[in-house]
Amino acid sequence: MKKLGFYTGLLFLLLAVVGCEKDDICPETTPTTPSVLIKFFDRLEPLSPNSNGVLVAYEVGNEKMITRSGSEIKLPLRLDSNETKWVLQLTTKDEAGIDVVRRDTLSFKYEIETIYVSKACGYKNIFTLSTSAENNPKLNDNGIGEWINRYEIMTTNITTETDEHIKIYY
Repeated sequence: MKKLGFYTGLLFLLLAVVGCEKDDICPETTPTTPSVLIKFFDRLEPLSPNSNGVLVAYEVGNEKMITRSGSEIKLPLRLDSNETKWVLQLTTKDEAGIDVVRRDTLSFKYEIETIYVSKACGYKNIFTLSTSAENNPKLNDNGIGEWINRYEIMTTNITTETDEHIKIYY
């Protein structure tokens, strides 16, 4: 009877050890769903980063604002739609020191692909800007910027936040 108790205890211990799973923790270095990385440059000196003025961005229909950090900004794209519209609001001072606020809207059309990362990290989404849409992203409704002089698309595949996706010159 003592042997039966010993073997039963050993069996439960063995099952407990075998049944345990390693802790799945997603490392902070694992890439997640990326945002669009936009870098700003001087229109007269295209190689010089431009951080003049206060730039904030907000999605059309959403109050939450994102402020530019240095000469770049990261804008998330919607996952429940294939289009996201961002208003980029630039505030500068005129010669008299009065604030001048100008707004431009960038409309992004894209395809979403969901990719499995790992058990711990789950899934992430990557985006491909639609090449069938004319001027994607589209600047305002007429293609003319109020403060954006021009922009250049560096890549249509948005897979990481470290790659430069769009350059804006103003």
